[in-house]
Amino acid sequence: MENQILTREYLKPLLWDVNLTEEELGELFSGKKFVIRGVTRENLYVKLLASYNWYTLLKIAGKGKLREMLTDEIIIPNTSGKIFLCPVHIILRGFFQQNFVCL
Repeated sequence: MENQILTREYLKPLLWDVNLTEEELGELFSGKKFVIRGVTRENLYVKLLASYNWYTLLKIAGKGKLREMLTDEIIIPNTSGKIFLCPVHIILRGFFQQNFVCL
């Protein structure tokens, strides 16, 4: 998906309370930068996982980026308020390990 459309439609609404440009959000999501004005790439991933359904996430991120997003550091809860997706994350990891085709 094109970067400008991606950031405008999906990323910008998630971080409405932070003054980041569309370009900065794109850099954060793509991994070119890991922290911008206190917002980490991990923060962005958590908000994406908590805000959109599976099909929208596939549309936004694609299968490769979702693998990157579904790590224990992002989805296992701790004191920083990260989201809890277990046992969903176990199912999704199985999905990736089975090499299923996403349509």
